[in-house]
Amino acid sequence: MEDPPPRVVSHEQRLEVGRRICARILETFKENVLAVFITGSTAKALDRPFSDLEMTAIVKGSLNLPTKFYVYDGLLVQIEYPQESEFLKSAREPGRDWPVGADECRNRIVLFERDGWTRMLDEAVKENDAADFLDAVRLCSAAHD
Repeated sequence: MEDPPPRVVSHEQRLEVGRRICARILETFKENVLAVFITGSTAKALDRPFSDLEMTAIVKGSLNLPTKFYVYDGLLVQIEYPQESEFLKSAREPGRDWPVGADECRNRIVLFERDGWTRMLDEAVKENDAADFLDAVRLCSAAHD
C-alpha cells in the first residue's frame, strides 16, 4: 500500500495530528515517556501548507528507539526518541551542533510532560547559555581545517 501524496495541512491540523500521535506514543510506551513536544517550524508557527511535523518524545534510558519517519494522512512526520540523559547532556554542553539543538530545546509546543520534566530542560539550556563557547568554536574550526 502506497503512502498518500502530500497534502495541504494547516497549522491547527498539524497540531491536532501531533496530539493524536502523542496519545499513541503514550499508549505504546506508557511510563517510559517523560515528555512529548512539537519542534521545528510548527513550534514557531512558521509552518507552511506542505511543512512536515517534527516531534520529540523524551524516553527513559531503558528504551533505545530510532528516529521514525512516516506519512500520516498526507503529512510527513518525524519523531525523535532521545533518551533523557543524553538529551539533557547535549542541552547542557556547548557543541558544534548547538545552534540547531538550541532551537529544538527552546522552541517547543509541549503536548505531554511527566512531573514538570521541561523545567529540567530549561535549566540545562540556562547552563549552556552561561557556558564559555570558546572551546566549542575552536573544536569546530579545527574540524573544518
